Amino acid sequence: MKIVPKLLISDKLSPRAAEILQERGVDVDIKTGLSPDELADIIVDYDGLAIRSKTKVTAEILSAAPNLKVV
Repeated sequence: MKIVPKLLISDKLSPRAAEILQERGVDVDIKTGLSPDELADIIVDYDGLAIRSKTKVTAEILSAAPNLKVV
């Protein structure tokens, strides 16, 4: 069974970024405009987090993300 990494894009990125990741076998969710609490509630489901400058990755976010491998 192949494990598919799951990535959350939480800031506005080019649509091509998600396409490239999906072409390479990554399961991508795009959820922009999340509050820090909303992000902390869902980050547990993800292996990666793609951000720009709006999303702040705090100690609280990292502690809620035991599966996170890359930001």
